[in-house]
Amino acid sequence: MTDTHGRHGNFEVPLCDVLVHCGDFSKRPTLEAIEDLNNYFDSVLTKQKVIHQQWQEQRRQENDEDNQKIQQQQQQQQEERKSTKVPQIICIAGNHDMLFHSRGNNQEIDNEAKRKLTNSVYLEDATYNYNALEIYGSPWQPHHSTPFNAFKLPRDLLYRKWDKIPTTTDILLTHSPPLGRGDLSSRGIRAGCLSLLNSVQTRIRPRLHLSGHLHEASGASYDGHTLFINSCQHKNMEPKIKTCLLVDVPHDQSLPAMIVNNVLEE
Repeated sequence: MTDTHGRHGNFEVPLCDVLVHCGDFSKRPTLEAIEDLNNYFDSVLTKQKVIHQQWQEQRRQENDEDNQKIQQQQQQQQEERKSTKVPQIICIAGNHDMLFHSRGNNQEIDNEAKRKLTNSVYLEDATYNYNALEIYGSPWQPHHSTPFNAFKLPRDLLYRKWDKIPTTTDILLTHSPPLGRGDLSSRGIRAGCLSLLNSVQTRIRPRLHLSGHLHEASGASYDGHTLFINSCQHKNMEPKIKTCLLVDVPHDQSLPAMIVNNVLEE
């Protein structure tokens, strides 16, 4: 999910291992908005854990119905308990999430905002390893005129941020889309970042690159190696319940990332 602007409660999260949010989770820069997001993440984690437990129990019951030896059943159940996945939530900030961008004497406010996110992993130019997959998150975007200017830089300086991204990255999260990949604005302007596109396609080469920022430019494209997705699921912030986009990233490095549910076309 991305660019929910305080309306994260309108999104249903399907059974998954990792939920990611690509920034602009708040509409106004308040600590109360961040606390609300954190509470939503808590409800998602609780529900996901219950679903995972039910799924494991269903598998055990199905195994019980088979004519297998008791010893084999017990061994399989032990392996399943060991491999039970705990769902994880990872998020980055966007230009609306101004409490996360330290400026001048606002360092303590910045730190307090990050401390509020107790139910997720917050990434800011950093990597998180989940189940042998490297996930990197960066909130930066090209500067343009708007009242919400968190994590903005001139286009000719953004490459310094992208140069930090490791080449071992499997999944890349950025608030800004790269140029030509989910970046066509309602005014017909390509607003994505050229240096980000160059870095992704020539150096980093992740299997999945998730972004947001431009609500009207949601969609997916594939360059033969990287699956690019602008995962915005609303153009006018209509208050209807939506299901989050679900993507499969196989552990086999030779296999591409694939969209499981085609909710972007709804």
